[in-house]
Amino acid sequence: PEAWKRDQWGGWNCPRWSPDGSKLAVVNWDLVLGGFGPHGYEGVLYIANSDGTALIELADTNSCAAWSPDGERLVFSYQGTLYVIDVATRKRIALIQLSPETFQLTWSPDWSPDGTTIVYETDDAIYELDIGSLRVTRLTDLCQGCDYDNPRYSPDGQQIVFAWILGVEGSRNGIYVLHRDGTHVTWLHSGVLPTWSPDGRHIAFIDS
Repeated sequence: PEAWKRDQWGGWNCPRWSPDGSKLAVVNWDLVLGGFGPHGYEGVLYIANSDGTALIELADTNSCAAWSPDGERLVFSYQGTLYVIDVATRKRIALIQLSPETFQLTWSPDWSPDGTTIVYETDDAIYELDIGSLRVTRLTDLCQGCDYDNPRYSPDGQQIVFAWILGVEGSRNGIYVLHRDGTHVTWLHSGVLPTWSPDGRHIAFIDS
């Protein structure tokens, strides 16, 4: 569609289907600024119909976005705060600031299948946010100075897969899976950007 060609930045990324497959959320990164902005990569969150028509700008973002299970909202981060936005009204609600003292970047929050929690990563760990109480639970404590990436709930919501990259010397980078309560952390394979198959039996990833 013509609207996609009139892009001033040229960095379309993070495509995410809505649960019913009728919509697509996508982020347009500022490739000129790159990762040197005050909060990491700067971009704009859009939604469109599944065929690419009706491209609508929703909000500025520093992360990819994830759909709520009912397909009515998206979660993303901007300037160190997690937000939820209603795709119909475009009303944005701040959930929590990711760090009490400094802004931190989260690339890829994910919404649990039951709609009650959001998992996200910051500079030092993977956390789970209870949406009702806004209580935050730290799920990982593998090492200081590590870089966690792309946590994703399994379809049944019982496990979380993630990548661990740029760890300290002697650490084992790659794809890990853990129970939702943060226990039973298991290394699976080298790689990045893991995601579950719809039936939860397989994990796709990019082998690094």
